[in-house]
Amino acid sequence: MSVDERIAIVETEVKNLKTVVETGFGEMKADLLGISNKFDTLDKKYVSKNEFAPVRMIVYTIVGAAGMAVLGGLIALVVK
Repeated sequence: MSVDERIAIVETEVKNLKTVVETGFGEMKADLLGISNKFDTLDKKYVSKNEFAPVRMIVYTIVGAAGMAVLGGLIALVVK
């Protein structure tokens, strides 16, 4: 095999490699855009910690009151 034939083979392989790399980067770019879009929609679906704090306090208060009522009932039964 002559040097020119080897150079032609290497040149063809490099072109094929370039095509594969460009295709791969194009797919990765599309995947990253998809992930970016998913993160953008997350902000719209979920509340932040600051927005959730009042709801959490209300729920904790209700659960605490219910727990105190049960505990008070049990103490009343034991003392009676």
